[in-house]
This record gives sequence, C-alpha cells and structure tokens, in this order.
Amino acid sequence: QLDKVQRAGLTAFLWPDPADVESLATKIGKHPALAAFVLASDFNSLAIPDLAQAMEIHKRLMPDKTPLVCLFPSYVYPTTVKAESYKAFLDEYVAKCKPPLLVYDDYSLMDDGTLDDHFWASLEIIRAKAIESHIPFWNVVQASGHLKYRNPSAADLRFQAYATAAYGGRGVAYFTYKAYPVGNYSGAAVDQYGNETETWKWLQNTNMQIKT
Repeated sequence: QLDKVQRAGLTAFLWPDPADVESLATKIGKHPALAAFVLASDFNSLAIPDLAQAMEIHKRLMPDKTPLVCLFPSYVYPTTVKAESYKAFLDEYVAKCKPPLLVYDDYSLMDDGTLDDHFWASLEIIRAKAIESHIPFWNVVQASGHLKYRNPSAADLRFQAYATAAYGGRGVAYFTYKAYPVGNYSGAAVDQYGNETETWKWLQNTNMQIKT
C-alpha cells in the first residue's frame, strides 16, 4: 500500500496495532511514503503510560517522522478522560508523552444550522497548551454529516480551516474523507461507493487556499 501511495505522489499515516509499533518501525520506518504512525485516538488517562512508551519507540526509530495522536475535544466529561478536568488530562498527556504535536478533533456544525460553542472552547484550550508547551497544533474538523451533525457546505469547510489558522493552528485534517458504509454518514468527499462528491471539490479548494 505504501508503494501505491508513493506512486501517487502522496504520503500516508499508518495506524498499527500498538504492539506492532517497534517491529513495523524497524521494517518500514524509512519508507518515503510513510508520514508517520497514528498511535492513538480518543483515549483516556489510563492509556497514557503505554502511549508514552509507544511515543518513545516512534521517536527513537523514526526521529524524522511526527507521530499522530488525536485527542478528545474539550467538551468531554472528566469521567470520559478519567481525570479531574480536561485541562488536567491535557497537562498529564503532554508531561508524560512529550508529544511533538497536539492534535484534537471537534465536530460542531449542528443539524439545526448552528455552530456549537465548544468549537471555540476547544480551540482556546488547545492553543493555550500549544503555546505553553512550544509545540504546534492541528485541528481535525468536520467534513461530513453524521449523527447530529449536518453536511458541511463549502463555506463551513472554509470557516473551520480559517478559524484554525487564525488561532495559530499549523494543520487541518478532515473527518471523514470517505463515508462509512453504515450509519447516517453523508456529504463526505468520497461516498460509500467510492465516488467523488461535490465536497471533494470544496475540500480541494479549501486546501489550496490554506496552502497559499
């Protein structure tokens, strides 16, 4: 798959089983199409010790690649992250894992046409932690309709990307690029049958603007 990615002129994040991080890093860590590994997503404080170990392995064996760890947004309950508060969870994660990058997801474009206020709250707390820790941050934003969230318009996509840039974000990722085959996913850049949709062109245009 990485060879195909390279022929397409792209790079990719690989999401391995945590137990395979060391063996895979040794085997394919120097492949030019490998951007890095995704080490975790939406985890709580109980996972931090193992994550810190995986992060250390990634840094040691692939020092030129930036591992990707995606955090919950700031509005989750303390019981979800199993910490006194979201800030306490964030502080513990940064202190113990020493990530080179902060990445989080927050979907806020609601079915009723509103923007949930937690979009700004998450940007605020992640930005503050990034400045305090002297590391960049990325925002994983909403790029499809699902659950209680609407299909994003072209303006919605630009808004999320530009708001992230205005807060100092250094990267934007999109959930989800391809619609899942089950559930109420709709409006993704690639539908569940593999066809490019109108959103594909909107995302392309948004990316070109951000790159410029």
